[in-house]
Amino acid sequence: MTGPVPPGRGRLSPAAAANGQEDDACWYFLSYSEDREFRGQVERFHHNLESEVRGLLGDTPGGGFMDAVDIEPGERWRPLIWNTARRTACMIALYSPRYFGSDWCGREWAVFVDRMRRHVRQGGRARHLIILIWRRGRTPWPEGADEFQHLTWKFGSMYEERGLFHVVPEEGPPDREYRDIVYEVAQKVADAVLDPEIPPISAEDAQAVAPLFGRRALRTVDIVVSYADTESDTAWGHWMMSQLRAAGYTVDPHVLSPDSGDTVHVIRNSLRRARKVIVALSEHYLTTGDLTDTVLDEALSDESSDWQRLFPVVVLPGPRQVLPDRIQEFCDVHIGGADEAAARETLLRVAAAPSRETRRQPAYPGQPDTAAQPAYPGGSMPAVRDLVDELRKANSVRQPSVRGVWLAETGLDLSSLNLSFPLRPLLFEIARICRHQTGGYQRLADALEILEPHSPASRAVRGVVTRMALPPVAPAS
Repeated sequence: MTGPVPPGRGRLSPAAAANGQEDDACWYFLSYSEDREFRGQVERFHHNLESEVRGLLGDTPGGGFMDAVDIEPGERWRPLIWNTARRTACMIALYSPRYFGSDWCGREWAVFVDRMRRHVRQGGRARHLIILIWRRGRTPWPEGADEFQHLTWKFGSMYEERGLFHVVPEEGPPDREYRDIVYEVAQKVADAVLDPEIPPISAEDAQAVAPLFGRRALRTVDIVVSYADTESDTAWGHWMMSQLRAAGYTVDPHVLSPDSGDTVHVIRNSLRRARKVIVALSEHYLTTGDLTDTVLDEALSDESSDWQRLFPVVVLPGPRQVLPDRIQEFCDVHIGGADEAAARETLLRVAAAPSRETRRQPAYPGQPDTAAQPAYPGGSMPAVRDLVDELRKANSVRQPSVRGVWLAETGLDLSSLNLSFPLRPLLFEIARICRHQTGGYQRLADALEILEPHSPASRAVRGVVTRMALPPVAPAS
């Protein structure tokens, strides 16, 4: 999971952290997962970073936190860990395949992100989650974990190609690349310590946060049943799971609570690990936590084939509000009433069903006989939305490890950009900045073609930019 709190002044003592008491300030929480035989690299990075931060902060009391105690599967999340995660000024997450398979790292990450999201809802900025690539893997990052900007470095550097693990020297003096990375991260930590911004959360709230990834969160199952944390919906969720398990399916729950965050990401990750997700769609489901009919409708509109394995089962009487058309396309199964046998038959029929087919009929691909009608001249948002949708399909934009290179190639002044935004809002903001600074969107397409010449995504983006045909707008002075 995470390495020993180093000896030295100004650190959080285990006794104080375990009791939730304030000791010297915790500058940063180092969240990682590494084999024991390679833990020395993590410890060296931790010591070097802490020394560099101390050089920047002078007499400011505090120290970094790195836990070296191995936590066995099934062991409770130790108070020392969650008390630090819920209060630290910033978190440094060392991304690797092993990291995303760790239940404990999933909890640490989720608690800090939950703190950030609460702060953003109150008008603050989502800062101080410092993500480093520790080891590059062959599999994509979990949905949601890839929407936060990580530290990028020079193209072709060892860090960019393999990760920080291969840059940390095992012995002897460090090279220039490693020293520069440590200094860059130390500056970010120092900024967080001097301007912490993100308030702590209570121990109860920290323990209630559901991890987005980890061995348990991402284990392969047949079905995930998603339901709201209300008395009636919980009863339905438990009944559904018991019937499915009795029929031989492996089942996991996804409980949507009033404090739930990243719900769409959790559902997407559930679709990655399960054959299907069954949603108990009640009057409470779309009004609980951060999930609304608008949020779900937007998610379903991204045309991902994964959504064909999402099966909402409307629990009568069902949602009170009129649902958007895209959600209604999925809601063709109802359950409820006094006939338990009929309800069981319906549920098992859903469990055995193949992926659903969309109800929407394909558009006729030929040219219409009638002359095209003039387009409505007002508002550019639909065109910008089309541009964002195409940009999201590009590997150089979707993959955080390359996104920074693409942004650099645009030549835009992005100093005001909050890179911790989720990808879709981030792209809308980048498009707005590009239009404001250049009068159009050509630079976004130009930069993508440099990285992905002749790729389907770059051609699609170029096509959208060309079709937008915006009238000239004077660049901002």
